[in-house]
Amino acid sequence: MAQYATSTDLATLGLPAAALVNIPAGTQNEFLTKASGLIDSYLRAQHKLPLAAPYPDEIIRVCVVLSAYDLIQYRGYNPDEYDANFRLRYEDAVRWLEQLAAGTVSLSELADATGSIHEGRPRVQTGGANVVQGPGKPGKARGW
Repeated sequence: MAQYATSTDLATLGLPAAALVNIPAGTQNEFLTKASGLIDSYLRAQHKLPLAAPYPDEIIRVCVVLSAYDLIQYRGYNPDEYDANFRLRYEDAVRWLEQLAAGTVSLSELADATGSIHEGRPRVQTGGANVVQGPGKPGKARGW
């Protein structure tokens, strides 16, 4: 399973760095990995996993939001009592994941994990050298 965000992303997009000071990097990464697993549970319906890196910005953001919410609860902070904004961000992220699973929103094509060595322009074997076939010139090899 991939980890879609880093502790740097968490400090930049999820929680103020000061809120993470007393949480070891290993614990932060554990929460990010668990959030990534939750994201994968939604992605399986529409996407081949694992996603290809670099990960789409929206996946990084959702991973950070889910992790931040769980981390503040881990620290003993009650978002329902003090700041409902954390809960709203979490609920928005889950709603977006539900839409992603249903196919009503989509990821960029860059997230496709089905890459292979056969992608790109066709290669033609001529005189022992690999040459890329020129665009608009089917059947004619162009060499450099």
